[in-house]
Amino acid sequence: MADEPDVLPASRIVRWIAVGALIAFALALYFRDGRRLPPLRAPAGGQIGVGVLGGR
Repeated sequence: MADEPDVLPASRIVRWIAVGALIAFALALYFRDGRRLPPLRAPAGGQIGVGVLGGR
């Protein structure tokens, strides 16, 4: 077998940088908009606010 150097090819480096940039972009969008968006589904336990305050 031929001895291969322990160097990553340029295409692999570019691919990992692109994956990291995509993850960082998704996290930036989440922290910019995600905390203000309404939930995708209603919380478990029925209707919100019914019987919580003990009166009308």
